[in-house]
This record gives sequence, C-alpha cells and structure tokens, in this order.
Amino acid sequence: MSGDGDRDRIEQLASAAADSPSGLDELLAAISPIVDRQTARFFPNPLDAEEASQEVLLTVSRRIGSFDGRSKFTTWLHQVTTNTCIDWYRTLRRHVTSGEPPPVQASPGSSPSVLAGDKLDLLEAASSMDARIVEPVMMRDLLELEYREIAVLLDVPVGTVKSRIHEGRGELKRLLAAGRT
Repeated sequence: MSGDGDRDRIEQLASAAADSPSGLDELLAAISPIVDRQTARFFPNPLDAEEASQEVLLTVSRRIGSFDGRSKFTTWLHQVTTNTCIDWYRTLRRHVTSGEPPPVQASPGSSPSVLAGDKLDLLEAASSMDARIVEPVMMRDLLELEYREIAVLLDVPVGTVKSRIHEGRGELKRLLAAGRT
C-alpha cells in the first residue's frame, strides 16, 4: 500500500464486498499485491508464496461476511494471512514427510522449499506451537504489525500481546536451538 488513500479505498471496498460480487472482485484485486508481499515474507520459494497468496484470497472471499469491522480490514487481513501461511506450511510439510507429491510442483532443479531456509525452520517450529503464542509473534516479527493492532485482532490487552510475544519468542528460540543440535 502506498498511502492513506489506498488504505481508505481498501477499507471502503471491504465494507461493500460482503454485499456485492463485483465489490468482492474489486477488493481482491486491490489487496492482491499486499497479500503477495506478505506471503513472500513467510516463504522463500516464490511458488509456495504464490500458492499461499491464492489461499489467502480464497479465505478472504469465503470469510468476508465474518469481518465485523471491530478492527481495520487490513489488520484483519494480516491475521488471515498469518493463519493461512502457517496452515499452508503444514500442508507442504505433511506432503514432504508422507512422501506424497507437494500440492505445488517446484520448477525442475529446485529443491522443495520446506526442506531449506531459516524462515522455513521458523515456520517448522511455529507449526508445532500453541496458536495463542505463535500468532502474535508472526504478526509482529513477519508482518511487522504494531502491538496495538495485534491486541485488537486478538481481543486482548497490549500487555498480554507483549507477554505472549516474549513467551513465543522464547519457545521459538528453544525449538530452533533443539533443531540445530
């Protein structure tokens, strides 16, 4: 998003999207670049990031009616993106560990993304953690949301968000250290 005008436009589109198929199409087109940037923060492999982006847009289209306006739409979108990326990682990991072909075929010569990279180590550790503590960490450290935005999304006080982030970072550090030994 390049500015407040874009944010305001997206908020207006989100308000109209639940009632209008054309409004939903316009909203999805407007948020697609935002979602692409966010999923790229989770997945180093562009094919995985692209698939995760599509899953996020599909989730938004299915759940737009549940957006209650308690927070800004873009804040809600960050939460949907975080949860979808963690779920998508679990799907990729399940396919790799079961020997099934991944849902997205990598280009020839490339390695499956779930087997390489520090971000993927982070997602591996995060996928085994309690959502109560991992969600705020991902929102803060990967999506770079403010503490108060996270508090609104999770419907908890800012102090609780900070505490959960501290707890989550400690748990991630422990899990990552255990994975490297």
